[in-house]
Amino acid sequence: SDDQGYVFAPRKEWADKEKLEKEQSVIGFYLSSHPLDTYRQQLGWFNPATFDKVLEQLKTNNQEFMVVVCGMVQARKDIVTKKGDRMSFVQLEDSTSTAEMV
Repeated sequence: SDDQGYVFAPRKEWADKEKLEKEQSVIGFYLSSHPLDTYRQQLGWFNPATFDKVLEQLKTNNQEFMVVVCGMVQARKDIVTKKGDRMSFVQLEDSTSTAEMV
């Protein structure tokens, strides 16, 4: 009797985008890298603040301030207000945290 068991055929590696999507869906976070890493050079031009840094600033700063951020859209909900204006709630994710934009 042959007790070698089943031998899996080698497969080509997934593209980075597909690998990251599968990591997110299976374990709930990105393991090998972050999708925004692809845009590291372009993000360097704008030097965006991370959501963690902005949230920390909000704790100590009671005044309005302006920041540049960059994130991936995770969810979006569009509504119409009682006055008839359109409004969106957008959940964004960067490499450090998530934030909701209105």
